[in-house]
Amino acid sequence: MAEYEGELGSRGLFRVLGTTYATHYKSAGVVRSDDVAAGRIDYFGTEDPSQGGDATRHTLSFDLESPLGDGVVAEQLFLTLRTLRIVENFTGFLLDNQEAGQSLHPQRGDAVEKDYNALTAGSRGSYRMRFRLFDREHSVEGGYYARYDHTTPLVQRLRFGTQDPYLNDLDLQTDVVNVAAYADADLRPLSFLTLRGGLRQEFYEYNILDNCFTRGNFKLGQLLDVNCPPYDRAGPRLPSRRVTATGEFLAPKATVLVALPLGLTLTGSYGVGATSLDPVSVEQDENAPFVKLRALEAGILAKGTVAAVDWTARAVGYQTKSDRDQILDPNLGRATTTTSTTRTGVVVAARATSRWFDEAASLTTVHPVFDDDGTLVPYTPLVIGRSDTAIFGPLPFLEPGGSTLHGTLGLGVGYIGKRSLPFGQFSDPTLQIDASASVRWRWLKAGLTVTNLTDRRFPLSQFFYASDFHSRAYPTLAPAGHFTAAPPRIVLFTIEIALDRETD
Repeated sequence: MAEYEGELGSRGLFRVLGTTYATHYKSAGVVRSDDVAAGRIDYFGTEDPSQGGDATRHTLSFDLESPLGDGVVAEQLFLTLRTLRIVENFTGFLLDNQEAGQSLHPQRGDAVEKDYNALTAGSRGSYRMRFRLFDREHSVEGGYYARYDHTTPLVQRLRFGTQDPYLNDLDLQTDVVNVAAYADADLRPLSFLTLRGGLRQEFYEYNILDNCFTRGNFKLGQLLDVNCPPYDRAGPRLPSRRVTATGEFLAPKATVLVALPLGLTLTGSYGVGATSLDPVSVEQDENAPFVKLRALEAGILAKGTVAAVDWTARAVGYQTKSDRDQILDPNLGRATTTTSTTRTGVVVAARATSRWFDEAASLTTVHPVFDDDGTLVPYTPLVIGRSDTAIFGPLPFLEPGGSTLHGTLGLGVGYIGKRSLPFGQFSDPTLQIDASASVRWRWLKAGLTVTNLTDRRFPLSQFFYASDFHSRAYPTLAPAGHFTAAPPRIVLFTIEIALDRETD
């Protein structure tokens, strides 16, 4: 990472930021719960040792911010290049059935290689102006957002234990343009009332080329084992097909804050937004090639000071509706589009700080259901809780070299409740405890971080579906439990050289 910041005129700033990284990793993937229980696979073992991936990301951005008239203008340009390769195996030897147009073969394996290359270019800008009216300060902001994505997703099936592809599952070239303009306002018409809101006009354009639209077609007399045949049922043709679609919508948002005595504030918000649609789900000339989201929340905020301790708290109920959702399909090895969903829940959070400690805690509940039948959305935790505690300050009676030692102790506790799984199943809840400690002397700082302090074995994620990893005498289509193992205890030591000014 490298960044340069400079002055722009007498009061403005500009920044140039460049980042790059590359990584290669191996992954255990999912294991069957019954294989682990029977001792056929170690808890931290793997059903397919060929799993893993590679990723690179290179980003260049330019930002500027400068006063202009009674406001501030901001502008950003960005360019990103990404590559991603993931090899995963969810079902073992279950899906490679004998199909027409294929030579005779045994089950070759269900490993999925997902390759993704993307170029993203975009820009965003805004102008924010503050003004006084009726002896109160208000602000308005106008801006735009523009983004272009060119991607080439490719999904192939691999022979078990190898990197050799034998079947094309997906081969696309996509061009997506998203352009938006917005206007926001932050108004305080009364001493106890704050109104925030605005409008955002969105536009999407999709141009999707499926390079293997004819996969699965076969005619007698034609060659076998052709992934993208140059024909379909109607006759000869090129194997590709292009889909184009555009859509636009107006997205309003509004927030009301009502200040009450004793440091209390009532809050209510409503907004409409959108997220880009899975290109596989876009149809020719579709009027709305995006997923529309509607969110509503209301609650109470509180803050105060007790015995030199500053505290804040909030309790908010929310509901989010999505026109379409996405969940994992193990047979495809990727997320697939579902029907509309509604998620309703409560967020409770609090934080207390003083000169020697900082405590933050939160609890989130959610009830996610499909709108058509009211069943729970799989793989969504129904309850999430987190507590982070830090104690810090100078260490008494320790002044080596005449300089005070500053220490910090931290403890984190995370809880993830049960998740709904397919076929009416539920995952087990999990609890993880993390701890940290550090000591600073002048410009030198030493730290120790321990994750999963108790070294508990628990699943990071759990699934329920059919698979066959040849771990039993005969295959079965009965669904079974699967999981990915959470990391065991990890101990990290760090040494820092601090360039900021030392304080005693």
